[in-house]
Amino acid sequence: MIYLLVLLYLIFFLIQYDVLQKKARFKFFYITALLIFILVAGLRYCVGLDSMNYSDSYFAMPKWFELGTFDFSSSRYDFLWIIFCAFCKLFSNDYYFMQFIHATIINSAYFFIIYKFTKYRFTALFFYYILGFLYLNTEIIRESLAIAVFLFAISAFYNKKWINYYVVTTISILIHSSAIFTLFFPFLYKIKPNKYFAISLAVSFFVCILLWQNYEVFTKYFYFISDAERKVETYIVGGTVYNLNGIIFAVFGRVIVPIIFIIYAKTNTFVIKHSPFLWLYILLGIFIAYNSVIFERFQNYLFFPFIFFLVDFFAQLYKQQKLRLVKISLFFLLITVPVVYRYSGRESRLIDTYFYQRYFPYYSILDKQNVNEREKMHRDYKK
Repeated sequence: MIYLLVLLYLIFFLIQYDVLQKKARFKFFYITALLIFILVAGLRYCVGLDSMNYSDSYFAMPKWFELGTFDFSSSRYDFLWIIFCAFCKLFSNDYYFMQFIHATIINSAYFFIIYKFTKYRFTALFFYYILGFLYLNTEIIRESLAIAVFLFAISAFYNKKWINYYVVTTISILIHSSAIFTLFFPFLYKIKPNKYFAISLAVSFFVCILLWQNYEVFTKYFYFISDAERKVETYIVGGTVYNLNGIIFAVFGRVIVPIIFIIYAKTNTFVIKHSPFLWLYILLGIFIAYNSVIFERFQNYLFFPFIFFLVDFFAQLYKQQKLRLVKISLFFLLITVPVVYRYSGRESRLIDTYFYQRYFPYYSILDKQNVNEREKMHRDYKK
């Protein structure tokens, strides 16, 4: 029920401020939305399997005064994540205190970036909420913090302030090693949505197929990252997580639909921003069909630039009064995103559990109720 109430809140103010263009008390309701997101994410109890796993291991994380003797090289976690947890333990050893601080930081960063990069803020919040809120807040705890830091490098990217860009991305990498992917973004600065956009995408696709055949060599480039080589090789050898239906949904939602939107925008002279990020988003979407785990990790850093493209796309459609096309495009977007497939699918090897049960029903730390199906998933995940 709480998820629906938040959704209705966003839709109401989307209409008020993005459609009807009202101005009064905008900041109040925007900040209220931020507080709602923080409270829902920060006060959750055993919502999301990754959250439950971190809850189990949090007690073993070092305290602040133990950092001097802690062996960082033997830890499976990256340097700044350990520092972050140790800092939280200065105030409380309770995992749920860290969870609340984490939710406050990442959502404050996401809301700030949305406020800065688009004037259709509630539309962007709507896409963030339905496409990534649960995933970013409950399933990729460390990486979501790295993503929050990386977003502050976007301005430096577009202003060609490369020193600032690499300082920020380095911090992001020290939180979660998957952020190393962002080091290569400046080399893609000049990519634009034209015929070379399509050609380079196709060429890169076939080049990556060749590289894929030699993944053992590829993983050796990750030796210098904490635990990354083992993780990458595990993800690659593990193969594709999706079945055939999942692959179709992944490719259609992450590749075909964005390409259709870009082609339409280009042919109708829409302003297309964030084109290097869109190119990468689509490219990684192709390879998610081969291995969803590793390439989803990289694509997560492009989630918000993709949202900004969607917001601009739908805003320009609306300005041209193409309301029917807005409805059709939104319909295809929402039914093809991987979230829909995931939520309706079964969970892992357990016959009587479904993916959506990771998040539904919602319980907070105020009542601390357990969900049997969620506990089964948790035990199965740890095997």
